Amino acid sequence: LFVCLPFYVEDVLHASADWYGYLLAAMGLGSIIGALVASRFRQHGIRRGVLQMVCILCLNGSLLPLSFVRTPLVALALIGVAWACVGFHQVLLTTLVQKRTPPAMRGRVFSLLTMIRMGMMPTGIAVFGIIIDQFDGQVSDVLYWAGIAGLAVGTVAIVHPGFRWFFTGDE
Repeated sequence: LFVCLPFYVEDVLHASADWYGYLLAAMGLGSIIGALVASRFRQHGIRRGVLQMVCILCLNGSLLPLSFVRTPLVALALIGVAWACVGFHQVLLTTLVQKRTPPAMRGRVFSLLTMIRMGMMPTGIAVFGIIIDQFDGQVSDVLYWAGIAGLAVGTVAIVHPGFRWFFTGDE
């Protein structure tokens, strides 16, 4: 989304460059709100896992309506909600990994996770840029198909027993 956001604002929303900043701010604010809500969340087990999986689907699913939205305020709300799900999910995922990793291995595990996150972002940006070029700059189409792909992968992952067990402890 980071790669296509400037094009989305200009070509789809037909809004000024200020809206690029507003949408980025919605990402940040949504993330903070999601993280704050997650920090107050006290459920464990299946309820917690189900909420994490719903957040995965919500983030991926937000790309679909975003591909059809032509109103800046609606796009702002969708992006804010999507990134609230990201913030919520990240806090719960981090605590889950901490809980399930032996203390002697935590440093190594989190170093690896950080390296993967930091290393994959530039790679993902490059790949997404190439995909946008293949779609002749039609950002709405890219968001639509990215949403479909994300929902498909998210759904397959959620029905996979190992993935479901990781989040919920339930098989």
